[in-house]
Order: sequence, then structure tokens, then C-alpha cells
Amino acid sequence: MNTTQAVLLENYARDETKPLPPRAVARLILRSVARLVERWERWRLRRVGLDSLINRGVFGYVMINAAGRVLDCNAAYARIVGYDKPADLIGRGVFEWLAPEYQRRLKELLATNKRASYKTFRNVYYRPDGTERLVEGETEITPGRFGPICAAVVRDVTEHKETIARMRIAERAVDAAGPGIAIARLEQDSFRYIYVNPAFERMTGFSLADIRSAPHWTLVTNPDERQIVRAAFERAMAEGAAEAKVLSRRKNGETFLRRFSVSRVPATDDETKYAVTFSEDITEAEKLSELVKLQARAIEASQNGLMIAKAGGADCPILFVNHAFEKITGYAKAEVMGRDSRFLRGDKRDQPGLALVREAIRTGTSASVVVENVRKDGAPFWNELHIDPVYDETG
Repeated sequence: MNTTQAVLLENYARDETKPLPPRAVARLILRSVARLVERWERWRLRRVGLDSLINRGVFGYVMINAAGRVLDCNAAYARIVGYDKPADLIGRGVFEWLAPEYQRRLKELLATNKRASYKTFRNVYYRPDGTERLVEGETEITPGRFGPICAAVVRDVTEHKETIARMRIAERAVDAAGPGIAIARLEQDSFRYIYVNPAFERMTGFSLADIRSAPHWTLVTNPDERQIVRAAFERAMAEGAAEAKVLSRRKNGETFLRRFSVSRVPATDDETKYAVTFSEDITEAEKLSELVKLQARAIEASQNGLMIAKAGGADCPILFVNHAFEKITGYAKAEVMGRDSRFLRGDKRDQPGLALVREAIRTGTSASVVVENVRKDGAPFWNELHIDPVYDETG
């Protein structure tokens, strides 16, 4: 009922104005009742919504008195603390599960009995099973005649903090990694750089600021090499991973041979496509590989028989022989690999030069002798033997 309606009804009761027709009075009463019903319904809906938010939401809600005892809480708060239902907490003190450093702070706040609001706070809860939970939230302290009432809304951020910690560790690991790592995002028709690690910057000379949003073939100038890069990315998107070697350029214009592997990053919620690449400068390694191949070809082409055997034990098993060794001795590689090299002397064991061979092997020194050996067909031949020690990484 509004003010006008109240005045009309009062005047009508005092007979200070013309009497209202019964129908008008009925209409006024019905309108007033309708407004009351409407207001009550709005209040009921707000109450239902508030109850749903408090009791079914992911945020924990708790209300405590001046002694720190729980007056009310919702199911989410009970779960955070480690209990099955709110009834398990009603009447109990929050200091049972609150970390000591936070107990002292809460006691000081409750002792003031002054209105206070804290937008963000952080606490540690100790659960009955011995685990700890990190919570964040907001609290409101309202003073009262019988002491303050503290209401708080909290959420469990333990996993969130642990995830952030793991992400930071991963970031540091990527930054410290030896290979050049770059992350690219698919935009329109190409992948574009959104991250490069320090190793990538050292290898290429390009910082992220230099190539941010640049296409993934930026380091390659030759059209054929660019096609190799494109094909590797397409294969990675289709199959999950791909590898390739391309001639790339540094920021200063120098070229270098780069071996890179590209992997598809699992799709995110927004289905944006990402790729991560691991790059390595193999220029010197490739040169060394080519040199080793050249040396191997030279050894195979040599007219002198070459044999490599492992020394240091009771036997000297053969590890390698070249083509000239096969021609001289009549033995194929498959026939001598792993055998002790002494089989070539046959039954001629009393030769003076063999003592020099054994001493050179024992002391790891060089020696040159002439000994009589036996071919596969049994024919003897004189062998001018030169022994030189070769050491591996272990000595």
C-alpha cells in the first residue's frame, strides 16, 4: 500500500471526504496485497539464490563468534577443512585446523570488536588426515553487543599454487635447456613465434623482440629450404612430430646448418594450434661427420692392410679391418671380427718379433717388426707390422 492509498483509507475512516465506493476500496486492498506478494516473492527468490550460492557453490562460507567457534558454514567449507558435512564443524573452534601464525592474527582481530573488512587473505588449514590446504578469501568482521561476528568466504587454491609452482619450474628448465627452444602459434597461414629461450637467442642472434609474430620460416632464406620447414610443420600437425635439417641464417647474416624437431602441442580449450621446436646448430658436427666419412673412405682405399683391435685384456679382439687387409690375408671382415688377432701367426709362435709386439701392446707404445703370418689358404707371407696405440675417451 502506498502513501496515497493510506491517506484515502484514513480519510474514509474519519469520514472527512466522500465515502469511497466498495469496489474502489476492494481494488486498493487487492493492489496492496499484490504488491506485498510480489515483494515477498522477490525476497524469496533472492533467498533461494543466496542459499544455492552458499550451499552448492565452490566457495567455502563460514561464520564464527568472538571465541572462534563456528556458528554456520556450508558444505564446500566442510570439504575444504576435510569433513563430510557442515554439522561436523558447528560449535567447534576454527583454531583446531588453522595454522598457528594465522590463529594469532585472527585472535587479535576478534579482540578489537571493530568493524573491519579484508578483501584478500591467505590461510593454511590442517586437515584431520594430516594434509595441508592453502586457502584464499575475503572476510568481514561485524561488532556486536556480545562480541564480534566474523564471516568469511574462502576457496582452496592448493592445486592452483602447485600448478603455478610446476609451471615456474618448467619455465626455468626451458630457459636453462641446451637446445634452442621456440614456441609458435598458428595464425592465418603460418606459425608465428611467441616464445624463444636464451639458447635459441644465442644460436641465432635473434631475440623474441626481433622475431615476435614472425613466420616460422624466418630463419630460412632459400625457397627450397623454406619448403622443407613448411613440410616438417605440416607433418608434425598431422602425425604429432617431425624432424628436418635446413640451412639457416643468423641475425648477422651468417649461415649455419640447423637440425630441428617440431612437435604438435595438444589443443587448448579454444582449439588454437601451437607447435614447439627444438633446434641445434650442427654445423661443426656435420663438418666432423664429413671428415670422419672422408677418413673412412681413405682407409678403405688404402693399399696397406689396416686392423684395429681392442687391447688391455688377455685377448685382442678385432674391431675393424679394411679392404686391403681382406686382399692380403684372404679373410673377409665377417670372418675376423671379434677374433683374437693372433690367429694370423698360425703355428709360428717362436718368432723374435712377437715378443716386441707383446711388449708394445702391454706398455701402450709404438713398434715396427717383421713377422711371418699365414693366409686363409695356408700360404705363408711376410708381414711388415706397424703397431700404434689409439686411445678413446676413457683412456
